[in-house]
Amino acid sequence: MIKVFQLLPKRADLSEERFYRHWNEVHAPLVLEHLSVKRYVHSRCLPQYCIPQLAPFPYAGADELWFDDFETAKRELEGPAYLEGRGKDEANFLDAAGPLWLFTRENVVISGPPIEKNTQITKILFCVKHKPGRSSAEFQDYWRNRHAPLVPGTPELDRYVQCHVVLDTFDPGQTNYDGVGELWCKDVAAFERCWSSPQLVKEQLPDTLNFVGPNAIGMIAEEVRILWP
Repeated sequence: MIKVFQLLPKRADLSEERFYRHWNEVHAPLVLEHLSVKRYVHSRCLPQYCIPQLAPFPYAGADELWFDDFETAKRELEGPAYLEGRGKDEANFLDAAGPLWLFTRENVVISGPPIEKNTQITKILFCVKHKPGRSSAEFQDYWRNRHAPLVPGTPELDRYVQCHVVLDTFDPGQTNYDGVGELWCKDVAAFERCWSSPQLVKEQLPDTLNFVGPNAIGMIAEEVRILWP
């Protein structure tokens, strides 16, 4: 399974309300019409919250699209029907710089309880890149095999997924990030307790200095599950 992130920069002259309405009512149907996605989620940035140690998220949110495999994702996202429709629609709600695409594979570290389509839960999403002197492959190996084992047992953390950029099929030189991390907590207060817990402060955050470079970004988000079988 391939999970594709589309990081969306809001057009400056649009209010958040108009942006989210267009994203949900116009862009989402376009995606569902032209792509054979298995799941489809909007992660809407909640800018009133910040995450210590991470730079503010410079996007209004992220489209998240699941496909059977990389070949299917690439073929459909580059198909003429979707490209034409997407190209015409992006100018209606996105900044001229356009979206940033990340093709990833999930590594589920903490699966947690099942999440249904209407489950109310707070999501934290962060984008990270290797530190100077390390390669993308070294970053992903450390993240998966050395950092991930530190995470289970963190208070208030219900689910944790690492999304590793597909290095063998997607040129990491064309993206700013090597991976996307996702955390789920009951609510914002639970996340704040999680983020300030001794396990995270004394073990996990210091360990990130071993493999994560500067300028990591993060957001607290509201998940809107468009297609969630």
